[in-house]
Amino acid sequence: MAIEQRPDEPGADGEAVERDPADIDGFDLEALWQLCAPAPGKPRHDPLLGVEFDGVRLSRVLGEGGMGRVYEGHSIDGSGKVAVKVLRPGLWSDELLRRFAKESEILRRLDHPGISKILAVGACEVIGTPVPAIVMELVPRAEPITDWVRKHAPDLDGLRTLFGKVCDAVAHGHFLGIVHRDLKPGNILVGETGEPKVIDFGVARGMSMGVPESTLTPPGGFVGTLQYMSPEQVESDGATVDARSDVHALGVILHELLTGRPPWDVAGMPVVEAARTIRESPAPRAAAAPPRLAAVIARCLEKDPKRRYRDAGELAAALRATAVAGGRWTVSSWPRFPRLAGKPPRRREIVRGTFLGLLVGAILLFAIQAVRDWGGMERSLGAIVDGTAALTARLQASESLVFEHGFRTVEQADAGRWLVSSDGMRIWSEDFSTPRISYWGPAENGVEGTLVYRFQFPVVAERIELHANATCWDFATSPELGHGRGAASVEVSPDGDHWITLHDGISAGTWGGVSWWNAGDLPAGVAGTRSLWLRVTLVAEGVDDPDYTVAQFARSHAATTADAFSIKAFARGVPDTQRIGP
Repeated sequence: MAIEQRPDEPGADGEAVERDPADIDGFDLEALWQLCAPAPGKPRHDPLLGVEFDGVRLSRVLGEGGMGRVYEGHSIDGSGKVAVKVLRPGLWSDELLRRFAKESEILRRLDHPGISKILAVGACEVIGTPVPAIVMELVPRAEPITDWVRKHAPDLDGLRTLFGKVCDAVAHGHFLGIVHRDLKPGNILVGETGEPKVIDFGVARGMSMGVPESTLTPPGGFVGTLQYMSPEQVESDGATVDARSDVHALGVILHELLTGRPPWDVAGMPVVEAARTIRESPAPRAAAAPPRLAAVIARCLEKDPKRRYRDAGELAAALRATAVAGGRWTVSSWPRFPRLAGKPPRRREIVRGTFLGLLVGAILLFAIQAVRDWGGMERSLGAIVDGTAALTARLQASESLVFEHGFRTVEQADAGRWLVSSDGMRIWSEDFSTPRISYWGPAENGVEGTLVYRFQFPVVAERIELHANATCWDFATSPELGHGRGAASVEVSPDGDHWITLHDGISAGTWGGVSWWNAGDLPAGVAGTRSLWLRVTLVAEGVDDPDYTVAQFARSHAATTADAFSIKAFARGVPDTQRIGP
């Protein structure tokens, strides 16, 4: 891709852009940015306005941040407006530019209505020098979520719905192994329709690719906006940052939306002092929030990542669980006497005495009627007791489904709801297959990848059914069909510490040819508990094709109607009305 210089194109104000050859010929990237920088008085024209990039003509500057400058662009083919971010010089090297291209596939996999879609990612040429740039979906008439909430003042239920959508969007990235790392109000926009859009996944870290540094940040770089950073972000080189850091940022933003200010005011502080405040100062309670919502925010802001929600999906579920009483947050209280403020003392005494007299009279009438009808009440109570005993006996004799979770393909929005980690794994999609086939597989050839799921049941499960598959191939005997060989191991545990092996082709050296499939009850050793852990390890060797791998978990095709994975838990003594699904 290249930027074509058009010296006569109009600038942002409609006038012709004049370019001094002395400013352009042979300049480096820092010179370019100096030309772009605002100056006292009348600002100089941005030299990129009016140029073309990847079929888009840049028309005006929308904004600027630490990562780069954002332009509004018009598609030359007339398909509409887009946003184009050109990254700031000095943030990248040749190595990071190559990594940027490698991770562009991950960024383009972000396909969610709450995420500003990445339309193109790559490097353009500016005066013969490659510069990373991103073409993104443009959010019309967008404003930061804090400004939108301040302007429209939604009630608590409306704010919960709005922020729940934000969490859903971030959870989509987490499911794909992508951590945003710079969530802040300016990166959560609300457009004219009132729907939120998360933007600027450009500093995101693709965990599923096993890349130790951010694409757009040098190793050891400081990524994020300090006000919204987690403790682990301000004290490490980024290697320990995961989805729980995004959860922390979401907690800071939600606190600010409810109280009007972030939990820590580090504006104007020296960086060292601000970092110490974030690491050590306890988060204040969100006083404007109901108790249950305040508890959700407090958990997001825990200093220890292990004490936070695992990802944005779990946070979204907790947020929605605070909605009670018809979808509105309520605080229960005892009945109160009628308000008598402003009444003369004598009238207050009369009203209060009348109220108490009526209340005592009603209680006496109820007691008299109860004594008269005691015989009937005794017979009714006996029938209730007998019916309850019969119902209890039936429940004890029958088995109820108390938990169920399943998905047809690994690309489903809720497929990763109970996923704890996916170290060394990624989602593969075989677009060359018809219909398309998708599955979990190792991200890197010759390196083991591991999936860990944890399922939490509402009651103690007496029996657990698991339907799952791990498919491995060995093309050594038929190289004309493909290349490489794969192996898998599958384990389950009731507590995450004591594991029971269901299949182990890795230790046994069993390559390909043997695929594992479980379609029934799990061993009794994992029953009798309210949780189940599942660990799947895959390894592939000798694969030289970037479009597929030969060690696969939950393989399925897009047109399937059956679940590629499902888990069900059963218990006795639970009535149908108390069954809890996924």
